[in-house]
Amino acid sequence: MIINGLPKVEAQGFLNTIDIPNDPAALLSLWDPGGLVMLGHSNRIISLHLPLHIKQHVVLFTMYAPTLQTHPVEKDKFYTDLRCLTQKVPADDKIIIPGDFNARVGENSETWKGLLGKHGIGNCNDNGCLLLEFCAEHQLTITNTIFQQKHSLKKTWMHP
Repeated sequence: MIINGLPKVEAQGFLNTIDIPNDPAALLSLWDPGGLVMLGHSNRIISLHLPLHIKQHVVLFTMYAPTLQTHPVEKDKFYTDLRCLTQKVPADDKIIIPGDFNARVGENSETWKGLLGKHGIGNCNDNGCLLLEFCAEHQLTITNTIFQQKHSLKKTWMHP
């Protein structure tokens, strides 16, 4: 359970509560004796390391990517940071990256075979290209394009 911004007195009643500072840029680095490790890398990226087997983990990098209107330098920094973090993950560990990529990857599953499923939507935008390039480098699949679902459920936001 994660409680954001609660005073420590209120949070004490919860088991396994993580008190996250209100400042999103504050580095969060906690260790649980059960083997779970949570690290805050920036105000956009947090990782959670979950033990699977001896010497093997699932590493979740949850994040909020820059929007389309963000300056390209900030977008490059975000993907550079994410690349550096994923490259540090041991080869035997599994990587999952949920989050808001602020990207539209389109429906060109033939060009991006293995990365995109046949159920994408629309055209790829600039952020989508950055995401696809990142996924290609790390052999990651954009799973929400694999499953068939209603068009209204394929996107969370549409530009006005």
